[in-house]
Amino acid sequence: MTEHSHEVLRALERSGQAISRHLTARLRDSDLTEAEAHVLFHVAEIGSETLAGIPDLNRAFGMRPSTLTSVLDRLQARDLIDRRANPDDRRSWLIDLTADGRKKAADVAAIFNAIESSTAKAVSKADLAGFLKVIAAVEDACR
Repeated sequence: MTEHSHEVLRALERSGQAISRHLTARLRDSDLTEAEAHVLFHVAEIGSETLAGIPDLNRAFGMRPSTLTSVLDRLQARDLIDRRANPDDRRSWLIDLTADGRKKAADVAAIFNAIESSTAKAVSKADLAGFLKVIAAVEDACR
Protein backbone atom coordinates (compact mmCIF):
# COMPACT_ATOMS: atom_id res chain seq x y z
CA MET A 1 0.00 0.00 0.00
CA THR A 2 1.42 3.37 -0.96
CA GLU A 3 1.32 6.27 1.43
CA HIS A 4 -1.78 7.94 -0.05
CA SER A 5 -3.53 5.17 -1.96
CA HIS A 6 -6.60 5.42 0.31
CA GLU A 7 -6.90 1.63 0.07
CA VAL A 8 -8.18 1.27 3.63
CA LEU A 9 -10.76 4.04 3.36
CA ARG A 10 -12.03 2.84 0.00
CA ALA A 11 -12.37 -0.72 1.30
CA LEU A 12 -14.25 0.48 4.39
CA GLU A 13 -16.55 2.63 2.26
CA ARG A 14 -17.26 -0.27 -0.13
CA SER A 15 -18.01 -2.68 2.70
CA GLY A 16 -20.18 -0.09 4.45
CA GLN A 17 -22.17 0.43 1.26
CA ALA A 18 -22.49 -3.34 0.74
CA ILE A 19 -23.79 -3.78 4.29
CA SER A 20 -26.20 -0.90 3.83
CA ARG A 21 -27.59 -2.34 0.57
CA HIS A 22 -27.89 -5.80 2.16
CA LEU A 23 -29.73 -4.47 5.21
CA THR A 24 -32.01 -2.24 3.16
CA ALA A 25 -33.03 -5.17 0.96
CA ARG A 26 -33.63 -7.48 3.93
CA LEU A 27 -35.46 -4.82 5.96
CA ARG A 28 -37.75 -3.73 3.14
CA ASP A 29 -40.80 -5.53 4.58
CA SER A 30 -40.09 -4.59 8.20
CA ASP A 31 -40.58 -0.80 7.82
CA LEU A 32 -37.31 -0.21 9.72
CA THR A 33 -34.57 2.11 8.58
CA GLU A 34 -30.99 0.93 8.82
CA ALA A 35 -30.36 3.20 11.84
CA GLU A 36 -33.49 1.93 13.59
CA ALA A 37 -32.43 -1.66 12.98
CA HIS A 38 -29.00 -1.03 14.49
CA VAL A 39 -30.48 0.61 17.57
CA LEU A 40 -33.04 -2.17 18.13
CA PHE A 41 -30.33 -4.80 17.77
CA HIS A 42 -28.01 -3.00 20.17
CA VAL A 43 -30.70 -2.50 22.82
CA ALA A 44 -31.70 -6.18 22.51
CA GLU A 45 -28.08 -7.26 22.77
CA ILE A 46 -27.17 -5.36 25.93
CA GLY A 47 -30.54 -4.85 27.62
CA SER A 48 -31.78 -1.87 29.57
CA GLU A 49 -29.90 -2.82 32.73
CA THR A 50 -26.66 -1.48 31.26
CA LEU A 51 -28.04 1.02 28.76
CA ALA A 52 -28.16 4.62 29.88
CA GLY A 53 -29.84 5.94 26.77
CA ILE A 54 -28.29 8.33 24.32
CA PRO A 55 -24.73 8.48 25.73
CA ASP A 56 -24.31 4.69 25.53
CA LEU A 57 -25.97 4.43 22.13
CA ASN A 58 -23.96 7.34 20.80
CA ARG A 59 -20.73 5.60 21.83
CA ALA A 60 -21.90 2.39 20.15
CA PHE A 61 -22.75 4.00 16.80
CA GLY A 62 -20.95 7.32 16.64
CA MET A 63 -24.20 9.03 15.60
CA ARG A 64 -24.84 12.64 16.47
CA PRO A 65 -27.08 12.89 19.53
CA SER A 66 -29.77 14.69 17.51
CA THR A 67 -29.85 11.87 14.96
CA LEU A 68 -30.04 9.27 17.68
CA THR A 69 -32.83 11.16 19.45
CA SER A 70 -34.79 11.20 16.19
CA VAL A 71 -34.34 7.43 15.77
CA LEU A 72 -35.46 6.82 19.36
CA ASP A 73 -38.47 9.10 18.89
CA ARG A 74 -39.56 7.12 15.81
CA LEU A 75 -39.09 3.77 17.56
CA GLN A 76 -41.06 4.96 20.57
CA ALA A 77 -43.86 6.39 18.40
CA ARG A 78 -44.19 2.96 16.73
CA ASP A 79 -44.27 1.24 20.14
CA LEU A 80 -41.01 -0.64 19.58
CA ILE A 81 -39.23 0.83 22.62
CA ASP A 82 -40.14 2.24 26.00
CA ARG A 83 -38.01 5.17 27.11
CA ARG A 84 -38.04 6.54 30.65
CA ALA A 85 -35.89 8.81 32.75
CA ASN A 86 -32.99 7.08 34.46
CA PRO A 87 -33.64 7.34 38.23
CA ASP A 88 -29.86 7.23 38.89
CA ASP A 89 -28.96 9.95 36.36
CA ARG A 90 -31.70 12.38 35.37
CA ARG A 91 -29.71 13.47 32.30
CA SER A 92 -30.06 10.03 30.69
CA TRP A 93 -32.76 7.58 29.69
CA LEU A 94 -33.41 3.90 30.19
CA ILE A 95 -34.59 2.16 27.06
CA ASP A 96 -36.41 -1.17 26.89
CA LEU A 97 -37.77 -3.07 23.92
CA THR A 98 -41.50 -3.71 23.78
CA ALA A 99 -42.81 -7.12 22.70
CA ASP A 100 -43.02 -5.86 19.10
CA GLY A 101 -39.55 -4.34 19.45
CA ARG A 102 -38.14 -7.70 20.59
CA LYS A 103 -39.66 -9.41 17.54
CA LYS A 104 -38.17 -6.85 15.16
CA ALA A 105 -34.82 -6.99 16.96
CA ALA A 106 -34.80 -10.79 16.55
CA ASP A 107 -35.37 -10.37 12.80
CA VAL A 108 -32.48 -7.91 12.64
CA ALA A 109 -30.28 -10.23 14.72
CA ALA A 110 -30.88 -13.03 12.21
CA ILE A 111 -29.61 -10.77 9.40
CA PHE A 112 -26.58 -9.63 11.40
CA ASN A 113 -25.78 -13.17 12.56
CA ALA A 114 -25.84 -14.43 8.98
CA ILE A 115 -23.37 -11.73 7.90
CA GLU A 116 -21.09 -12.43 10.88
CA SER A 117 -21.25 -16.19 10.35
CA SER A 118 -20.48 -15.98 6.65
CA THR A 119 -17.59 -13.61 7.33
CA ALA A 120 -16.16 -15.81 10.09
CA LYS A 121 -16.13 -18.80 7.72
CA ALA A 122 -14.17 -16.81 5.12
CA VAL A 123 -11.36 -15.49 7.33
CA SER A 124 -9.06 -16.76 10.05
CA LYS A 125 -9.10 -15.53 13.64
CA ALA A 126 -5.80 -13.78 12.93
CA ASP A 127 -7.36 -12.04 9.89
CA LEU A 128 -10.25 -10.87 12.03
CA ALA A 129 -7.95 -9.62 14.79
CA GLY A 130 -5.91 -7.70 12.22
CA PHE A 131 -9.03 -6.20 10.68
CA LEU A 132 -10.31 -5.04 14.07
CA LYS A 133 -6.91 -3.49 14.76
CA VAL A 134 -7.11 -1.58 11.47
CA ILE A 135 -10.64 -0.37 12.31
CA ALA A 136 -9.44 0.86 15.70
CA ALA A 137 -6.56 2.72 14.03
CA VAL A 138 -8.97 4.38 11.57
CA GLU A 139 -11.25 5.43 14.43
CA ASP A 140 -8.26 6.84 16.33
CA ALA A 141 -7.10 8.75 13.24
CA CYS A 142 -10.56 10.32 12.91
CA ARG A 143 -10.72 11.64 16.48
